[in-house]
Amino acid sequence: MEALQFENSQLRAELRAQQAVQKKLKNEKEEAHAAIKEAIDEITSLHEELDIREKMFQEFREVKEREIAELKKINQDLEKRVHALQVQENQQQVLSFLPAVKDMTGSLPQLSATEVVESLGRWQGMEDTIVTFDEMIKSEKLLQQWIPGSPWNISWKFAIRMYISAPIDVHGTAAAFLKEHLPLITKQCVEGGCYIIPFLCNTAVAGNLAVEEEYLIDVCSNEVEKSDVFLCLLGSTANNLTKAEIEHGYLNNPSARAAVFLFFQNDSENTSAVKLKQRIRKAGRSAKVIDCWTNSEDGLLQLRKALEVTLSEEFMLTGMVQSYNAGDAQLEQVGLLEDMRVEWEQVQLLKAHLFERPSPLIGMDEMFERLQSYLEEEGPVAPYLVTGQSGFGKTIFLSKWIEHLTSTWHDRVLILHHYVKCLCSSTAESALLMRRFIQKMMFYCGEVGKPPKNPTKLHDCFMSWLSKLSTHLEPPGAEIAVIIIDNADLIMDCEQQLSWILQSLPNNIRVILTASEDNYPDSWRALPSPSMPTPTSTDIQEVIQQVQMNSKANMTMEQVGILAVCAPPIPLWCILATQHILSATARSSAELEEMIELLADYEEVPELVKYVLDEVEASNPPLAGCVEQVLQLVHWSRSGLMMTELEEMTSIPATVLMLAISELRNRCIVSDVGGLVHISHDQIQEAIQMKFCSDPATDYMLLSTDTLVHYFSQTSTVKTWHLMCRCAEELPWLLKRAELKGELYNTILNIDILLQLYSSGRGSELFTYWKILDPTIKVIVSQYQRALKAMEEEVNDGEISPVYLSSLFGTVGKVLGDLEFTDEALSCLQYRLELCEAHSDPDGPEVGQAMCELAALYCQAGRFGTAEGFYEQALQMLSSAYGEESAQVVQVLEALSIVYKKLENDEIADSLLTKIYAIKQSKNHKTSASNVLKSRALELEQFCDSNTDDQSLEYASKLNELAVIMTVYGDSDVAEELFMRSLELHENVLGEGHPAMLIPLRNLGAFFTQENKLDWSISLYEKALEVVAQFPETHPAHVDIINKLALLYGEQERLDAAEPMQKKLIELKEKENGPDHVSVAEAVNNLAVIYCLKHSYDCALPLYDRALKIYKENLGLNHPTFLITVKNRQLAMDLVQS
Repeated sequence: MEALQFENSQLRAELRAQQAVQKKLKNEKEEAHAAIKEAIDEITSLHEELDIREKMFQEFREVKEREIAELKKINQDLEKRVHALQVQENQQQVLSFLPAVKDMTGSLPQLSATEVVESLGRWQGMEDTIVTFDEMIKSEKLLQQWIPGSPWNISWKFAIRMYISAPIDVHGTAAAFLKEHLPLITKQCVEGGCYIIPFLCNTAVAGNLAVEEEYLIDVCSNEVEKSDVFLCLLGSTANNLTKAEIEHGYLNNPSARAAVFLFFQNDSENTSAVKLKQRIRKAGRSAKVIDCWTNSEDGLLQLRKALEVTLSEEFMLTGMVQSYNAGDAQLEQVGLLEDMRVEWEQVQLLKAHLFERPSPLIGMDEMFERLQSYLEEEGPVAPYLVTGQSGFGKTIFLSKWIEHLTSTWHDRVLILHHYVKCLCSSTAESALLMRRFIQKMMFYCGEVGKPPKNPTKLHDCFMSWLSKLSTHLEPPGAEIAVIIIDNADLIMDCEQQLSWILQSLPNNIRVILTASEDNYPDSWRALPSPSMPTPTSTDIQEVIQQVQMNSKANMTMEQVGILAVCAPPIPLWCILATQHILSATARSSAELEEMIELLADYEEVPELVKYVLDEVEASNPPLAGCVEQVLQLVHWSRSGLMMTELEEMTSIPATVLMLAISELRNRCIVSDVGGLVHISHDQIQEAIQMKFCSDPATDYMLLSTDTLVHYFSQTSTVKTWHLMCRCAEELPWLLKRAELKGELYNTILNIDILLQLYSSGRGSELFTYWKILDPTIKVIVSQYQRALKAMEEEVNDGEISPVYLSSLFGTVGKVLGDLEFTDEALSCLQYRLELCEAHSDPDGPEVGQAMCELAALYCQAGRFGTAEGFYEQALQMLSSAYGEESAQVVQVLEALSIVYKKLENDEIADSLLTKIYAIKQSKNHKTSASNVLKSRALELEQFCDSNTDDQSLEYASKLNELAVIMTVYGDSDVAEELFMRSLELHENVLGEGHPAMLIPLRNLGAFFTQENKLDWSISLYEKALEVVAQFPETHPAHVDIINKLALLYGEQERLDAAEPMQKKLIELKEKENGPDHVSVAEAVNNLAVIYCLKHSYDCALPLYDRALKIYKENLGLNHPTFLITVKNRQLAMDLVQS
């Protein structure tokens, strides 16, 4: 009865408020009519004046356009002359030392603590200042977060690949670690929005499959190269596989990935294990090494702790999402994680197309010139549609174009790109594409906001932001924005969803699309649409040779010629055929030629793939069943499957799965991008359909779907973001394709699935599922409240708390409100308020928060008078709970100020804004890293000023420290004076030859290098060389000084002095790291440059060959350093021939 009376009084209060509002609106309506009449008269006169001004502006514009055209023509002539002059300097520009001579610190007025430490860490004697920032760096890492729309510059990954190396004597211990400790680490990763994909090779399983050791080493080495974390347990033995794993995982490039080692120490170690441990310890400090002298359990515990720290440091695992659906804040965090996952996937796709796949260069130059001309056209221009047959390399071409555009236009162009993997994947959702582009435009324009979750509003929002972006594109920033969409014809309902490409776009916006020739809509056929050129036999031969560059095996030139003659003019066919030949086990020349002739019988890509799969199964009978299962499941999934998912679905051992996937990946049948194994091309999808799904008596789709649905239905009960993300992406789509409406109904009513689809911005996909279940949508939406109310039984049974249930009602209400189902949303939020009042303090913060949510929805519905009352009550509750200057109170005050503005009560609104400003000003006392550095500088200045007569070593060190800080801030004159005083005082106290003199000599040498006073810098480094002569030759300082001197001599073209110094550096690095280390290759490359500058090209070529061999083995063929060295060698070769 009391509840009814309370509700009655509440309704009466609302009625009185609405009557007052109605009376006020009536008076305003009459005033508005009079104002409208006056406005119409004024508009008429303005239109007349506007017509006159438009004519004047049109004449002015025509004059200016003619002037601009003339200036552009003059500019083009000047650029051509400049280019002709620069051609003469190209040789000097290409021949570059590695690394560069100058190590510029730069002037950084606003620094983060990490940037400060990085800047100061290059100098000697800065330990005291760096210690100041340790705690600040920890807090920075906790706050580090990617902003949607910003460039991808963080180390976070959706899937972290972990390779575990363990010889046979500790393999059981490694298996125990996987079973008992890894789940705890995985939990930590899941809280950070990541997921671990571990792999431990079981040599016993591989032995049962009769896998040759050399082949197993190659496969495992490739897996190590793809890993993000290398974990090694090393006991008393080390076989060839373990040695190869450690070489590729750490020794060849210690900084390539995070590494953790657990060494089991005992008295019976063999020589190979001892040497490996010694090499690992010497390789650097980037890895964590744990020595275990006790039982293995203690060692595994230490290993787990070390791994947790490593993952936290390397991949930003700071507990971004503690649980799944815990309210609005959590919903925002889940949305951020989904944005990160989508952006990371796009970055991985671009990298894969650029570096991991063979890249045919057919017609690339001609197409690049066309696109360059398109960008330089004046005025608004239509989108550019690049077409071509399937398998002609449109995606790779587009990726190369993005790389080319970035390297040539630099900051003058803003690139927005999006890749579509296949028709069914989530990347084909237009809502996802528009959401990404809106976020990027918002970020570039420097505005804060979020794309609408309602898909019906995305188009208008996108077009609005295109116009805003256009006004922000001007020098010195980007002058033009290029929107690039790959496989645009695969976007779902592309003609309607991409209708904006046919609308008038701003002058400085360009759109480039790719599509298959016979697949894009008729309305696009009016667009400029150059087609990818049909390759000639020479082009085909070039494709085959390019594929061979990425493989250890090679065909002879004669065999390449035979294959080029036999091959159809389809680059994809050539890639698949070449990869199959190179992946085949060792065969004689005659057998290879016979294989080439046999491949020529299969002229279509699907036929060729079917034959290749037959060959894989025939040559590896133990893997045949595994290959079929993998391809069936991956083929019928939506976006591909993780290796861990395949392992759990099929119960196939991880080692067998890895061998099967490796066979398929080597032949380009599958790709492994972003942790998901997926079919690499639509024509390969067609081949799998032909091979495995051609029996009309069996419904292969339904069989695979049953397996997939069963797996993802089980994971939907585990409430972690990662698993729910994969479940929401796959499960509803699988059920929709199989037309299983009953199961789809239950899945879509799963609140967690709803929240995941909503938070990821996939509202259009959600609408699609709703329409399948109920064309009017209203009925299915109303079921969410019923589903939530049914959960009250779980509250009564104690399975869930009332607070948790009320937060679910609030979150679902917010979702439905954003999707404009206002009545259903109000019902949910009203019930949330009732639950909070019934199960918590009626005047507590939970009730206040519920009132805020309800008031926000009333504002969204335009009922500001009702919203005002709820906000006022919430303000009192939150003020008493959190304090009048808390963040929660500020949020309510901001909302109230907007409400009063809408109610035209400007006086109260302005007073609230003043109050908000005062609170924020009083709270704005955060200490920045720059302020801390400034405080440290003041502290040092005070010390130095008060001790001017001091002649102690401490005073000299303080001068050195202050000089470095002045250098960081760009005050070179003061820094130079302080460095000189510090050096002089060091000499007076210590004497010229003292080992501690190395610090001031190195710092001043680095300073003069930065200031381009190279003669002075060389003089100081030569003195430093005399000091380090008393150190062992392998001492890091010795190597560093010789390296700097060699580079400086080279910079000044004192080549006779540079040559012996560089030779000495090579000798020292060989002693320290071995003859095949990357640092040796850098030194060898630099010696080759010196010989080129001396015109001794014959001496330079073998050095380049040696450097390239080391780079190839350690960095791979696509690493930028390898590619630069290839260009250097080619230039030297050209000069020899000329």
